[in-house]
Amino acid sequence: MSAAPRRPRPLTAAGAVFTVSMCALGAVAALSGNNLLFLLVAAMLATLMLSSFMSRLSLAGLELDFELPEHIAARRKLAGRIAVRNAKRWVPSFSVRLSGSRDNLLTTVYFPVIAGGAVLEQTVEVRFERRGIYHESGFEFSTSFPFGFLVRRVAVTL
Repeated sequence: MSAAPRRPRPLTAAGAVFTVSMCALGAVAALSGNNLLFLLVAAMLATLMLSSFMSRLSLAGLELDFELPEHIAARRKLAGRIAVRNAKRWVPSFSVRLSGSRDNLLTTVYFPVIAGGAVLEQTVEVRFERRGIYHESGFEFSTSFPFGFLVRRVAVTL
């Protein structure tokens, strides 16, 4: 797995509400000079930073293996096998989604937990719309773990 160039991490609706609340509380703290409000803003900022760190840790060390049958016919559904391996020895990955490719060969697959050092396999339905050679490297792992404020995505090359 190699990472693509950095892209902005989109905020979810909960993340936008949290960020606006944090900014409003920061403005009120600055205007009033109340130390307790500054402490609350610091705790909210630390929560955002922790969310970003944990989502990055959750996606680190994930490897993907995508296998197809030897004989494939166009415009027919067939069963492919996806194996996701967590290369981290002790640290599990939580709430991981594997998104499909540019040609919509694969629907989104959700893995609630991938234990450290574990390999999870899942059979998926794949359909090729036309004949020919496919150069597929458009898979992507994503997670919004732990608080759902940010969505972190990592491109996967096979």
